Formats: sequence, structure tokens, C-alpha cells
Amino acid sequence: MTHDSSFLYLLTMTQFAFFMFMAFPILSSVIWDNKAEGVTISTVSVLEDPNEIYAKTWDDVLSRHVTAAGEVNYAALKADTGFAATVKAIGAMIPEGYWTREQQMAFWINAYNIYTIKLICDHYPVKSINDIDLPWDGLNVLLKDKKYSLNQLENTIIRKKYNDPRIHFAINCGAKSCPPLYNKAFRAENLNKTLASLTKAFINNSKYNKITANSIQISKIFEWFKDDFANNRTLVSFLNQYSSVQIDASATVAYGEYDWSLNKK
Repeated sequence: MTHDSSFLYLLTMTQFAFFMFMAFPILSSVIWDNKAEGVTISTVSVLEDPNEIYAKTWDDVLSRHVTAAGEVNYAALKADTGFAATVKAIGAMIPEGYWTREQQMAFWINAYNIYTIKLICDHYPVKSINDIDLPWDGLNVLLKDKKYSLNQLENTIIRKKYNDPRIHFAINCGAKSCPPLYNKAFRAENLNKTLASLTKAFINNSKYNKITANSIQISKIFEWFKDDFANNRTLVSFLNQYSSVQIDASATVAYGEYDWSLNKK
């Protein structure tokens, strides 16, 4: 073997070793096979979204207990072994450095929704998530042996890291005035399209927002997180990206009352 060919061989093997090092966590991602509960979590190919480890099970749970309007059957969901399997699967994970931005973002949104629902189920029946002690600041989220609060997930990670105001229509707080719980798992491959669709649907839903050209009465979400929506733009200009009614820049703005009662069916 010549000096040049030896160098190329060494370079190729080094690249292969690096690839295997980066891919191993995905290639070996078998969480468990819980045949006693009739739930199987399987391996994920290196080419797939790592979120698929739990996403299919989460899809199935959502399809059984969450309506298209985002209403939740908490009593049935609490007893569903598939939900326990979903929590166990996502709880064994944390986004790794090789995950794409979209994969990481989908993970954190799913984690927020799953653990919000778990918190409510753990205390069900309750009339509101605010009836639970420290729902936002309690360390109720367990991901790969590290505890987080829902506020940490939302404000320290999702909002701060990804700087996308559309996440407010994806994460769900379990309240009637919250944007409807999406009844599918979030996935990287269609994340941008899904966020755009949910944002448009919420803004144009008269249950949450009443919009005319000259006046708007909108969700308190737009007041609480006004800096997110007015980042290098006005609130009206953000709304006009999605609203079916174009709003005048001088339109009067009011905010509706927020109903914290459970989004149950």
C-alpha cells in the first residue's frame, strides 16, 4: 500500500468511526418492549427523527382521547397504558447535539404537552390546572434523570432558544382558553407547516379572537407574550400574516378574559 493510499484509508476509517460515534445513540435507541402492557417502543433508524421513538405511541393515545377541537378525555387518558408508555419513552430522552433544530424543537413541544397532561392526570379530577400546587414551577418534568418545571421548558428552553412566537399555539396549558391541544405528535419533517397551520387556525377562530378591520378583541396570550409577537414588528403586522381579515394599523385592541377551566370533553 502506498503512502497516499494509506492516508486515504486512514481518513476513511476515521470518518466512519466518527459517523458511528454520532449515530450510535439513535441506532441503539430501544427504550423497552412492554408486552405485558401491549405497548412496544422500537428502534429508530439513523435516518429518522429521534422523536419517532415515542411519537407513534403518542399519536395513538391522542387519537383515542383528544378530539379535533382539542378536548381531552382525562379520565380515559389517565387509565391508558399507552400514555404511561409515552411518558416513559420520552422521559428516557433528551435532545443530543446531532439532532436538527426542528427535531429538538418538536421534542420540547411534545415534552411540554405530555407532561402538562401527566400533571393533570396525576391530580384528576381537578377543575383547573391552577388548582394543583405549583403547576408551573414545580419540578414535575423528568427527562433523562434531570428535573424541569413547565415554566423552564416554556420560557428558558422553547421561547428563549427558538425565538418563534408560533410555539404559543402548539404548547398547551390544559385550559379552555388555551389554543387547542394538537391531536398528533409534533414532528421535525412538517414542523414549520404545522406551526403555521395552528397559528392561522387559532387567530381566525372566533371562540378565541374577534377580529374586524377596525377593532380586535384577542386572546390574553397576545398580551402576556407581547414581546414575542412584536419582535421587530407590530402585533397587528404579526396577526395580519395569518388573519383572514386584514386589520388596520390603527385598530383598537382589547384582550378577552382567560378561562382556566380544564379543556376536557
